[in-house]
Amino acid sequence: MRLTIDLDSWWFTDLQRVINNALSSGLPFPNVIRKSPSKRGYHIIWRNLNISFEKAIQLRKALCDDPLRIKFDTERPNKPKQVLFRKKKILTIRVKK
Repeated sequence: MRLTIDLDSWWFTDLQRVINNALSSGLPFPNVIRKSPSKRGYHIIWRNLNISFEKAIQLRKALCDDPLRIKFDTERPNKPKQVLFRKKKILTIRVKK
């Protein structure tokens, strides 16, 4: 199973804290660490972990993943899980007068 963390902080010390906590929890070093499209945080990804969905949720909570992402993944069973976007598109809607 894949484990993804959307860290909504651009502070490098927060990134270090998440990685140190993950290593203390028995996880290996992440496969991917990248800046989020908003440039205000990081995406941290572990691949091919031998963990259950329930364990992934526990780890995501412990590693301070975005609470809204966790809520979506637990409350919407038929939707894709642990989605991280590479690009961010901002849509502006103008109302006609």
